Amino acid sequence: MLKAVVFDFDGTIYNSTHFVFLARKKYFKKFKIDFKKSDFKKYLATPTPDFVKLMNKKYNIKITVDGMRSFTRETYNKLIDNRYIPNPGIKKLIEELKKKKIRIAIASANRREVIIYDLKKLGLNKYFKIIVSTEEIRNAKPAPDTYLLAAQKLKVSPSECVGLEDGPNGILGMKRAGFKSVAIITEFTKRNDFIEINPNIIVKSTKEINLKRLQSLF
Repeated sequence: MLKAVVFDFDGTIYNSTHFVFLARKKYFKKFKIDFKKSDFKKYLATPTPDFVKLMNKKYNIKITVDGMRSFTRETYNKLIDNRYIPNPGIKKLIEELKKKKIRIAIASANRREVIIYDLKKLGLNKYFKIIVSTEEIRNAKPAPDTYLLAAQKLKVSPSECVGLEDGPNGILGMKRAGFKSVAIITEFTKRNDFIEINPNIIVKSTKEINLKRLQSLF
């Protein structure tokens, strides 16, 4: 029986990944590095400290977490400006779940302060009382830690949860946690990126997700 739905944040709740990519691309241009979509896609759901270590090693540079965050967040805010809009059908789905008393949470590789700030800008902060952020977990996606903690906070069994994710690592994490899974294709992913991972559902848009479809997984 479906008791809870756990949302990834970036790319799933709203199209933040598009603007994060543009901000990071601009940042790496300072180092004469052509940061491509394929690079960004490879590290979807990778926490920033881990991403910085990987980039330093790959490109033989010495960037810092604070330095990159400061630049990209400021650039991100300028790029997104007044474009804080939930993905198609997301607010309707959230309201439907709340009406049916199905518990919801966010499980994200982002920082709590960023998630809370962005939820307010999106007008969705009143819906999410439970948030699992990168500061709270030892092992990032594709490890199951993020989702296991979300289920624990929701006081439900992982087998009673569905997770919504736009990245392959996130889908792997929720499957390892024992969740049912819905993969969302974005500009950074294709159907083939998810086929081998075998999520329960693959959708081209969040507007294809509704309560009835999620309940059909049980």
